[in-house]
Amino acid sequence: MKFLAVYELVVEGDLTDFDEQTDRVLEELLDMAGVYDPDIAVGLATGKVDVQLIVDAEDQLDAQAKSACALRAAVHATGGCTPGWEAFIGASVTSRVSEAAMAAA
Repeated sequence: MKFLAVYELVVEGDLTDFDEQTDRVLEELLDMAGVYDPDIAVGLATGKVDVQLIVDAEDQLDAQAKSACALRAAVHATGGCTPGWEAFIGASVTSRVSEAAMAAA
């Protein structure tokens, strides 16, 4: 089953290369097996990042785990770091996972 996952994040710190960094994260997600139709919207002045992607999963819990792992892997692949990710992704991130109405090709 395909699920749409939506993450709303705020990046803090130096935002000098924020646009380029988020472009690289999107490129990684686009190349990632099992991830479909990723998209990123960015507030360059605020550090706000909205990420959505579709993943294959058995249920919503599996979809949240797979989408969070994909996003973290994309951040790492671009040289980003995610200290405290496990606590952060569970508590501070607004995430919504729902069954995708249409399958992504």
